[in-house]
Amino acid sequence: DIVSRDGRHKVVALWRYDKGPANGAPFVYFCDELMPVAGPRERAICAYVASALDALGWRWGPAHLEVRDGARGPVLIEANAGRFNGVDFLPLTSRCLGCSFYG
Repeated sequence: DIVSRDGRHKVVALWRYDKGPANGAPFVYFCDELMPVAGPRERAICAYVASALDALGWRWGPAHLEVRDGARGPVLIEANAGRFNGVDFLPLTSRCLGCSFYG
């Protein structure tokens, strides 16, 4: 999850998902894990999503980008401009990070 102000992007949450088929559905989310931006791989993902938003012309507001990271590096799956992650973002990030991104 990332927020932009006049084209400057700030990653506010990095999530790892575990999902797969279950109960006849093609994919089910088994967990969402809030990850630290603690190493070169995570920083590369953050730089990649910022450059993706630049390419899309996104300059203002929240965005949630889904990225798959593999042997070739990060690959954009989808961009949801105008909103954060679909999980209950506010209580999770407020408790885990100690701050609110909603004012």
